[in-house]
Amino acid sequence: MGWEQRIQSSRKIRYDLEPTICGSASGLAQWLPDRSQTETMIVSAKSRSIPGFAIVLLVLLSACAVTQEHTLPPSQKIESADLADVRSVASQLAAEVGKEQVLVIYDLDNTLLAMEQDLGSDQWYYWQKDLQAADPCDPRVVNDRLAAQGALYFASAMRPTQPDAAAVVSGLQDEGFTSFALTSRGADFAASTFRELHRNGFDFSRKSLGDGATLRFKPTADSRETLYEDGVYLTAGQDKGEMLLALLKATNAPLPRAIVMADDKAENLRAVLDALAAQPVTVQALRYNREDARVAAFDAEKAAAQWQAVEPALLQLQEVFGTDNYQLPMPGPPEGCSDVQSVPDSTAMSAKAASAPPQRVRVATFNIAMGFSKAGEMAAALQNPQHQRLQQVAAILQTVRPDIVLLNEFDYDPAIDAAGLLNRNFLAVATTSALPIEYPYHYRAQSNTGIRSGLDINSNGKTDGPEDAWGFGYFPGQYGMLLLSRFPIAIPQVRTFQNFLWSGLAGAKRPMNPDGSHFYTDETWQQLRLSSKSHWDVPVKVGDRTLHVLAFHPTPPVFDGPENRNGLRNHDEIRLWADYLRPEVAASWSDDQGRKGGLAPQAPFVILGDANADPHTGDSFPGAVQQLLEHERVDSRVVPRSRGAVEASQQQAGVNAQQKGDAAADTADFDDRYTGNLRIDYALPSQNLGVVDAGVFWPASDEPGHELTKVSDHHLVWIDAVLAGDQP
Repeated sequence: MGWEQRIQSSRKIRYDLEPTICGSASGLAQWLPDRSQTETMIVSAKSRSIPGFAIVLLVLLSACAVTQEHTLPPSQKIESADLADVRSVASQLAAEVGKEQVLVIYDLDNTLLAMEQDLGSDQWYYWQKDLQAADPCDPRVVNDRLAAQGALYFASAMRPTQPDAAAVVSGLQDEGFTSFALTSRGADFAASTFRELHRNGFDFSRKSLGDGATLRFKPTADSRETLYEDGVYLTAGQDKGEMLLALLKATNAPLPRAIVMADDKAENLRAVLDALAAQPVTVQALRYNREDARVAAFDAEKAAAQWQAVEPALLQLQEVFGTDNYQLPMPGPPEGCSDVQSVPDSTAMSAKAASAPPQRVRVATFNIAMGFSKAGEMAAALQNPQHQRLQQVAAILQTVRPDIVLLNEFDYDPAIDAAGLLNRNFLAVATTSALPIEYPYHYRAQSNTGIRSGLDINSNGKTDGPEDAWGFGYFPGQYGMLLLSRFPIAIPQVRTFQNFLWSGLAGAKRPMNPDGSHFYTDETWQQLRLSSKSHWDVPVKVGDRTLHVLAFHPTPPVFDGPENRNGLRNHDEIRLWADYLRPEVAASWSDDQGRKGGLAPQAPFVILGDANADPHTGDSFPGAVQQLLEHERVDSRVVPRSRGAVEASQQQAGVNAQQKGDAAADTADFDDRYTGNLRIDYALPSQNLGVVDAGVFWPASDEPGHELTKVSDHHLVWIDAVLAGDQP
């Protein structure tokens, strides 16, 4: 055989034996020559008449060196909204190293499968986990989260994250790729997991790791038990990088040259990347983001209400059929917590409440006027502990120290735990002048602002402007509300009127054009929502009594035309609460939850919010806020005041000199050329509450905290009220 034939034959043997050579002597590669060096050595050997067997040996040994020539990409994380990307990346890698050297891994929840509803979803589970960590006695915390999750897995159906999800997985299996599912679920959830996988067309037993045997094992002595069955590895919430290595060891599978992994959670991908960082393997980590919008839209309050509704049914099924499928504990508060989830009807009075001592509570409202113009900016601010405006807002709350406070113009973003971030990054941080404060309970909900109506609400021939939303706004949630409380909130009993129709208000003030025609078409008028943000009735448990916080933020009575549509809407948004306090008027009303009627006659309440209406001055419709100030159930005799407001009125002058109201009662600082300072923010208690003190946080120049007066163009308003022992 000639030289050229020997070399070509040796090269063929090298390529055939390359996996064996490099698999058994991977460490040898660093000592071996690359391709160009090898060719030079071969030519040199030929010229020196080196025996043929030595050349063959040289070519064979160069196999590991040649392996370095595969153009494999470095390990990396890739954003992806389509599982087809898994197939594409796997195919590219296979072209370099062969299919047998590529391992494909899929997460399950929000990657292959997703819940139809929020309750029981992956996002619900992690919300519950964070909620319990922040406050184990929060009334929304379920008793035994894992048991509840198991019951909900048993009861719920799941859907594929994309219509062709199962086809993508099976297609790769048909092509010969080894694939398996790596999930954070535990072995206790195996039955419901396999049920939904099979129902949606997934079968990982076809081409997976191992010999098909079921493995139930602890990866380490101090880890939780895991289960590998039919190509699905249930890791019980443990580090996915460590679990992957443990499974490869348990199944005697060699480390592949390349891994393609799809998972919706970046931390799981990072765990795998970190675990394999020192290994000779490339990891293409696809962060699957197709479900991100649905996760971001998670409605915690709705999920809490759903759990309250379904828990009794699940317990009844358990009682009838036994605990083979799931095992829920009996309902009740966690150990060491009082029962704050069971809230009596506001018309009922317990003997315990009747004998309880009076309870003093400070209630406040504060329009923080953050003024964010884009979605996500509020989240960014809350995640930045150095955000100056939020630091100043926190300093005011730490100074006044209300027990319950409504924040207006606090953007609603369901993708973040806004209250948790505000507590951790700002309120829990002491300042030079005030101690930290914590609000373990909160309520927030969707706002009409920025939600597109599809209607031409402002009659300009278009339907896509901020004025065509149900409430003025450039994005959903803009100018939202957040209620913070030191006392438990009865979430299942909250009532909201976000969807209440303006035309549903008896005697509603429908805007008219100067020529006598209706400004809104009949089609628009019959669909138009009254609340520009929302109206909330939030029951707060103060000791053994329930205080109803009636929260709102009516639209400003300006920025319109001769039809005065915003002025009339402001008037009727205020009137909604006035009529809600008259059960005979509101008897036929339905809230967003489907419950009828107004507030019970003896229920104590405080109306909180920026009403955008001054009783004496400004652009509001005549008598707008008097609907509350002069209401038979409202005690408006104690008017919150400040020295700073008087000083500001005198120093700023302008139109303030013509204002008719008491400057000391002003709560907002507006342009002194046109509007001046007004009283538009209110904390109005019911007649059956005793008010012992009140104020506006507007320090004069010689008072502590004066440097905080420019945080917002509104000032925090507070009252100290007393719930007597004989109130419900």
